[in-house]
Amino acid sequence: MGLGQRKSRKAGRSKNRAVSKYVKTKRRTKDFETVQNDYIKGVELPVDMDLPGHGQFYCITCGRYFINSASLISHNKSKDHKRIGTDTSSGLPIYPPWRLRKTNPSLLIAAVLRISRTANSLTQAKEGAN
Repeated sequence: MGLGQRKSRKAGRSKNRAVSKYVKTKRRTKDFETVQNDYIKGVELPVDMDLPGHGQFYCITCGRYFINSASLISHNKSKDHKRIGTDTSSGLPIYPPWRLRKTNPSLLIAAVLRISRTANSLTQAKEGAN
């Protein structure tokens, strides 16, 4: 006596796309260009009751809101914040452009060259100001 038709192992699992998309983008940080533009033009902090700390305690580099100034200061002393700040000042992208790496290597090279030119111009501007 047979057990009937066997079910393949792959067919037993369903892909929950909403959860997988959430997990992929949960820890995504701001792009280098966005951080650079925020530093150049400054960020206005209007009062928003839905944000932590009413939107008044904001870290430009990380793109996060904090509940009070003490938590923002402790965040500024943290290793993660310093790493992201170092990457930003050196001209490295904060979030690696995986799409460019997968699709077209020449686009990735162009993006890296653009970022390095921007970093060089920022360095020259700082040296000129001193």
